[in-house]
Amino acid sequence: MLKATNLSEPAWQSARTDEQIAAAIKLGRGQMPSFSQLPDMTIAKLVKLVRMMNMARLEAHAAAAVSDSAGPAVGAAPSSSGHAPKPSALAPLPKSSGR
Repeated sequence: MLKATNLSEPAWQSARTDEQIAAAIKLGRGQMPSFSQLPDMTIAKLVKLVRMMNMARLEAHAAAAVSDSAGPAVGAAPSSSGHAPKPSALAPLPKSSGR
């Protein structure tokens, strides 16, 4: 069996730039083959998919969803439908800092 990197580890996520992830996809790395035939747009979308695997981000989103399901905060204004606004899915990631 291959021992693959856990892409959901926050330490791994914070140690890689988007450009490094894209290069690994395009050029290959270790036993992972090159995917140089993929269009740049597809590689960019794969980088976003890898970023969505960030366990710290997923846990924070889950915690926010649990606290939001407890009901609106005291003094929170209801939406026009009479219900509290729903949290968005996953907020977009900030641009890479170039680390």
